[in-house]
Amino acid sequence: MCSRYTVKKNEAKIRRRELLEVFGFVPKEDIRPTDLAPVILPDEDSFCCREMRWGWRVPWDKSPLINAKSETLTTLPTFKPHLANRCLILADGFFEKGIRFIQPGEPLFALAGLWQKFDDGEKFTMLTTTPNDSVSPRRPAWPRSTSAA
Repeated sequence: MCSRYTVKKNEAKIRRRELLEVFGFVPKEDIRPTDLAPVILPDEDSFCCREMRWGWRVPWDKSPLINAKSETLTTLPTFKPHLANRCLILADGFFEKGIRFIQPGEPLFALAGLWQKFDDGEKFTMLTTTPNDSVSPRRPAWPRSTSAA
């Protein structure tokens, strides 16, 4: 589970085929559940960058749902209707038990997510998966990530 991450950069470059998209946003040193954060969404033949709140409201819990196991997305009714609402969550590090995990050189990367619209705005949840060897001693699940550019 991931409950804190960072995005210290102020720009993301996303390449899709021959198109290069550049997005600007306000850097954030510490993003926690219910905070606003930059999220990349598909938009026709391009992408757009929006700020959304981290965490879905669910009827069975007062706390926001901030993570979703990738392995169970297609079987749970909470996520099934929103599988087409994919997003990329921009980050350059995430925390587990007080340790900040980064890639060498701290490049910007993207975490997989799902989003949906609520009465009080758009919100996202982060997808997690089985961690790799460098993270597994400290956490049972970690964010699904990819290179942002």
